Amino acid sequence: MEVLELLLKASRRYQYVPFDYLHEGLGLSASTLEKRLSFLNKLGLIRRWAGRYVGFELKSVGLDALALYRLAERGVVEALGPKLGVGKEAEVYEAITPSGERVVVKFHRAGRRSFKHVRKVRVYLSRVQGSVACVAPLIAALRELRALRKVVKAGVSAPRPLARFKHALVTTLIEGVLLQRCFYLEDPEGFFEALMSNVAKAYWEAGVVHGDLSEYNVVVTPDFKPLLIDWPQWLPTSHPSAIRLLVRDVNQLCLFFKRRFGLKVEGKAVLEELGVPQGG
Repeated sequence: MEVLELLLKASRRYQYVPFDYLHEGLGLSASTLEKRLSFLNKLGLIRRWAGRYVGFELKSVGLDALALYRLAERGVVEALGPKLGVGKEAEVYEAITPSGERVVVKFHRAGRRSFKHVRKVRVYLSRVQGSVACVAPLIAALRELRALRKVVKAGVSAPRPLARFKHALVTTLIEGVLLQRCFYLEDPEGFFEALMSNVAKAYWEAGVVHGDLSEYNVVVTPDFKPLLIDWPQWLPTSHPSAIRLLVRDVNQLCLFFKRRFGLKVEGKAVLEELGVPQGG
């Protein structure tokens, strides 16, 4: 694990970490280090690169292995279960704690599109140097942890954060179906009102705007309640772009409910009802 740890640490500086840097940092003989790197490369945990120099990059599966090892070491997670979903920039698994509690482990990713595109659409990554594949998920997980702590404390319906190690975020279990996949709601109007109530509570009581809210980031729980997920793009309400993103979030949901369930809802009217200013 020491090799993986140093690769991760150095990824903030290098796209491919030089062999000499690892040699000096680990204090191993060159032959021993070469054997360990070769073994990790065969396991698919790292990638070897030969250009102007010989370097190594920690792959996402290697980052996952490191996170799971440390979470297990801390007694947070005992076993990883089935995959619950794959998003644009995360993979979500069910897991079991040592006490037998079912939880969720979310592994943040840099994105399956080009890193240039990821930097463009994720403002908080604009100044990231080194390996975006390693650094970006760490930033995203930390941001989501901070957002969840704020909104859960304010009473917003969202997963409760339990632990984090690097890019892996552990939360309470998420049960239900994505709103995007839901074609029947017992009370669409009531569900929409509950959803907007949570949006307002996040804004007024937690000081948070989701920033990427749509039918893909809302879960319909088994008792037909909304659960708001995926918070790494959140902004504080004091941010200059907060109102613009809040308006976009609400408009997207209004369009979805109008199209899917025939609700007569307009973003401007909903925002006025929630008491949200729409200037700027």
